[in-house]
Amino acid sequence: MSNIKFLQMNTDGITYVYNKKYYPIVKKICAWWEKTTKIGLEYAYYDKMVIMDVNNYLAVKSGFDETKDPKDYIKKKGLFETQKPFHKDPSSLVIPKSLEQYFINNLTPKDFIIDEKHSIFDFCNGVKKKSNFKLHLIREIGGVEVLTEQQKVTRYIITKGGDDSGALVKDFDDGRRVSVEAEKLVMPLNTITEPKASLYPIDLNHYINETEKIINLIENKE
Repeated sequence: MSNIKFLQMNTDGITYVYNKKYYPIVKKICAWWEKTTKIGLEYAYYDKMVIMDVNNYLAVKSGFDETKDPKDYIKKKGLFETQKPFHKDPSSLVIPKSLEQYFINNLTPKDFIIDEKHSIFDFCNGVKKKSNFKLHLIREIGGVEVLTEQQKVTRYIITKGGDDSGALVKDFDDGRRVSVEAEKLVMPLNTITEPKASLYPIDLNHYINETEKIINLIENKE
């Protein structure tokens, strides 16, 4: 059928956009498909979709406004997920939260991320040591390079600097050294007693820039 644009598709669904005048034709095709396959279809209608790819998108169902519960109307997947279980690596949640605010409420990453109400947990990243390498924090103290071995699962923030910050690296058994965060200073935060983010030397520009990179990729897609 002409005048229809497929936005994404996978094994269990298709998302497409079309002119409302073609609605009877679309319904007819769907009814034919259900009859042929003997499988019923479910439908959802969206006012907005922000798509990086089929596994990373933000979708706002029709009818959403500030009086509605966002959980019932906003679908987030992949890099847009603002709540993740630990096995899915909930690192830098301030970035997907900022993406949501930008695409739904037109709030710039800078205006959102510098808000002092954030929790430090939203800025934390995590890395897990494996059997073939050790995690080390490299600091320069008095002109001497000091290596401090980190625990098996290490939580950290990107920081502007400070006595407790340094370069976080993986030192492999074969002699290789790989940066966890290339050209960035980090501060391990395995114990957090105060959750207020503004109390920590966070490199806010890092998180703002990472968010803007994603926005630019999405908005400049052909």
